[in-house]
Amino acid sequence: MYRQIQIHSDDRTYQHIVWRNSPSDELQDYELTTVTYGVSASPYQAIRVLHQLEHDDGHKFPLARKILSTQTYVDDIVSGDDTVSALLQRQADLVQLLMQAGFELKKWSSNSREVLRHIPQGDHAVQPSFDPKDDMSVKILGLHWDPVTDTFSYHTSPVPLTVTKRVVLSTIAKLYDPVGAIAPIIFWAKSLMQTIWQSGLDWDDPLPPSLMTSWGKFASELHLVCEIKLPRHIVVSTRLVTQLLGFCDASERGYAAVVYLRTIDVNGDIK
Repeated sequence: MYRQIQIHSDDRTYQHIVWRNSPSDELQDYELTTVTYGVSASPYQAIRVLHQLEHDDGHKFPLARKILSTQTYVDDIVSGDDTVSALLQRQADLVQLLMQAGFELKKWSSNSREVLRHIPQGDHAVQPSFDPKDDMSVKILGLHWDPVTDTFSYHTSPVPLTVTKRVVLSTIAKLYDPVGAIAPIIFWAKSLMQTIWQSGLDWDDPLPPSLMTSWGKFASELHLVCEIKLPRHIVVSTRLVTQLLGFCDASERGYAAVVYLRTIDVNGDIK
């Protein structure tokens, strides 16, 4: 996306790369004419262009206008609808709106086979397969989403055998959980990290036996996180009675809060 957005000619002078293939070659100076990765302003510039596109041409494509303004995070667009026909209309509007600025949408994914049949296979995020044995997960804002089962899941990496304070911190940082579903697991690891800090260990010092026992049990069970599947779809109808229930608690080691959505349908069933 970045490379499709041109920078104003007055600002290009601040985006230069000096390069040569070998020490014997003359230096070559390249001026970058588009939004560039690594520049602090680049994410803002990309989003700002999308907002301007929505302002200039959004009225022509009302279904896509709201998606672009409220359901887009930089170059990830996440949206849906109640029926296939309505979703395909949204998709068509979105494609046409983005093409007004030369943006060609790619990496489509859906939990509907029918929707995917209307999209060229070359534009799919992964090649379609509805065999449960195949890993069809794609990343949505850092979360792994399986369109076949329509669930979110977590992936973990093998933990190094030599465990130091650096390794513990790195392992914790890889547990990406924006929805907070595995917050109790991460809390336990962070609590252990706090104890490691208090012990005065340097970054590359091995953990002492007392801490290694606790960490070893945690590391040996960490792969079980991959078995957690969170349903993406929450059925919320105007015919439901809905309540938000909040709980919180605190101790000397930490504190937490959680909010549940409680629904009662017309038959009195509670979820």
